[in-house]
Amino acid sequence: MATAVAIAPAGGARAQTTQVEPGVAITYRGHDGCPDEHAFRDGVRARTSRARFVDEADADRHIEIDLVTEVGATRGRMTITELAGGRRSRREVTGEDCAIVVDALALVAALAIDPAASLTPRPPAPPPPERPEPPPTAPAVDTTPPARLTIPVHRADTPEPEPQVVAGTWRPVFAGQLQAASGLGSRLAPVLAAVGEVALDRDDWLSPSFRVSLSWMPPVEVDGGSGSGSFWRWGGQASGCPVGPRLVDIVVLRPCLGFELGALKARGLEVDESYASSTPWASVSFAGRAQIFPADWMLVEVQAELGFPLIRPRYLIEPDATVVRLSPVYGAFGSALGVRLP
Repeated sequence: MATAVAIAPAGGARAQTTQVEPGVAITYRGHDGCPDEHAFRDGVRARTSRARFVDEADADRHIEIDLVTEVGATRGRMTITELAGGRRSRREVTGEDCAIVVDALALVAALAIDPAASLTPRPPAPPPPERPEPPPTAPAVDTTPPARLTIPVHRADTPEPEPQVVAGTWRPVFAGQLQAASGLGSRLAPVLAAVGEVALDRDDWLSPSFRVSLSWMPPVEVDGGSGSGSFWRWGGQASGCPVGPRLVDIVVLRPCLGFELGALKARGLEVDESYASSTPWASVSFAGRAQIFPADWMLVEVQAELGFPLIRPRYLIEPDATVVRLSPVYGAFGSALGVRLP
């Protein structure tokens, strides 16, 4: 806040405080056919008189506008950064007409600057009424001037439009994942997976995602006392996460439910007549994922999973000698690194 003091030339001094509105710097990037930055600024000024646009060096708040073309539409993204505290928020608007998208972003910017801003642009002030022509001079004795006719000007109220709902964008993600899983004896087994996901990207907790993955567990040796066996597994999993609340601007938390089908293969070790045996593999799992986006295109993920095998075969190395049986519950913890597409 800045303070100005006015001093009267005579008759004493009087201090007068003037509140200066926070300065706003604009970075505007559009495409062919979109209104320019001046049109965006005019759209903000038409809704509030508190908008004070300055250079970035003198700004208290920075507003960044990016307009990109999609199939038959324009997607506009606005990032508002409070330079004093570093707090940042983001809004997206998608529409068929770029001019409508820019006007909607101007409304969002005006409300960020002035919560009491008008939801519709204020119409320009009407021109002053024309003064009526004086009547022609007539040879009359009465010199009283004619009365002036004043015509009142009325402005019809404009109905307020319904606020636009900001729809998110479905964005695909491809990643590689490494996990450590329990459930085979007392050892942890590594699990490698290729992941494909599509998630609704928007600033709302109701942002679902859906994922499919193919996993492989390399051979793991398990000691059963009287003998040992080697186990490995293939599987494909489908999972869904109904919500995605944001912890901070770049961190999304997702609770998920998954179902996996595959095959578990085993071979006896250190026996005279060993052979390989394959059995189906099926499980239901619950997972919690923390997804971090250091950049708009980059994904770093940490996941913890609790699973319940639906098939639990028992493997024997020789008659009445149990080598291993799958645990009724298994756990897994791992991380993933991936790329998010626009």
